[in-house]
Amino acid sequence: MMIIALHVILFLAIIVVAYGITKNLISKRKIEKLFLYFDEKYKNRLIDKKIDEAYRKKKKNIFGKLDSLIYMSGIRKYFKYMNSELFILGVFIISFLFSIVIFELYGSWIFTVEAFLAIPIIFYGILKEMVQINFDKIDNSIMFFISSLKSNAEIKNNIVFMIGETTKKLKEPLKTYNDDFIRDVRFGISIDKAFENYINKVENVRFKNILKNLYICSLNNANYSKLLDKTRIIVRNYYEEKEKRKRKVRTAQISIMAIVAVSVVILHSLSGITSNFYALLTRTTAGQILVGYMICVVLIAIYKCITLKEFNY
Repeated sequence: MMIIALHVILFLAIIVVAYGITKNLISKRKIEKLFLYFDEKYKNRLIDKKIDEAYRKKKKNIFGKLDSLIYMSGIRKYFKYMNSELFILGVFIISFLFSIVIFELYGSWIFTVEAFLAIPIIFYGILKEMVQINFDKIDNSIMFFISSLKSNAEIKNNIVFMIGETTKKLKEPLKTYNDDFIRDVRFGISIDKAFENYINKVENVRFKNILKNLYICSLNNANYSKLLDKTRIIVRNYYEEKEKRKRKVRTAQISIMAIVAVSVVILHSLSGITSNFYALLTRTTAGQILVGYMICVVLIAIYKCITLKEFNY
């Protein structure tokens, strides 16, 4: 136990020393320039993504896909300059440091490699979960958004007034999107461009369609109440179907976790065969392979539980 504690202290000391050296060698201005460089690349890739989607050009590469996930997750609200390059670099550094700790603790290359590969899977899974949470926030607010617009349309059949009044009652992230739309209009940007900016910020397909319909209505100065009444019926039907799919997904997730739980129970039961069962698992090659396999199964199961939510939509 003392040896493990010393290894941990040594590891922390290395991090502190490395941080001190890095801080002295690299100035704050240089780091900021580096962040701005990567941030510019991120923004350019997002623009290229919109153009590619509009003209159905080439498929996105790994950086394009990661940029989309980062954008939809809302993580840039907390890490201003986050982009694909910084995400990959950060995950690589954490993977490297974590694998060093595992090797120091167990002296096993099998555990070390698995520790190195587990971190990217975990962080990617967290990113996907953040995307789902952000998507659900918008998806669950659609009906309230429609009802609020409908109420305001009865007062004044003007889209800027309707969206402005609705903003006061909305939650994030729609509240910010609405605020941006109103600010664009007040700063003299045309309704066309304001709607375009709004639509480009939202990744929820159904909400995009609602905004597009509102935009068409604004061009023709049509009756928003009639449009919103029809939209409400469509969205209500969608919610009913979504609830059915959600129950099926939840059942599948419970089944996956039940399989993992049963595996853990079986493994614990096997420990009764010999007193040094856990030592054999961590100190022998065969045991390490078995543990490694089980860790892989658990990670894949957790990842599948997260990605299964995509079938809700």
